[in-house]
Amino acid sequence: MTVGDAEFKVVKELSLGEIAAFNRQWNEKADAKIALASESGVHFKLDVAQETGNNRWLSYTRGLVTRLDQEAHPVYRVANPAEFNQLIRAKR
Repeated sequence: MTVGDAEFKVVKELSLGEIAAFNRQWNEKADAKIALASESGVHFKLDVAQETGNNRWLSYTRGLVTRLDQEAHPVYRVANPAEFNQLIRAKR
């Protein structure tokens, strides 16, 4: 799993141990029921490899994530934004 900044520059690649912690957070994300268009602030790109294929996600430091491509996707909130941000080295 790779983390990129707003300009897609790689800022972190997760180790195997970190990937396990990431998966725990990722699997507990819940529908945020908000429109991301109103969100601003620091964001990162997450390149996530899954059994269904590789996907790029947009992650805001407030704990919001959504899939990043040409289509509209639901917005999710991770259970513990502070822990998630520390894991991916996201700084506000």
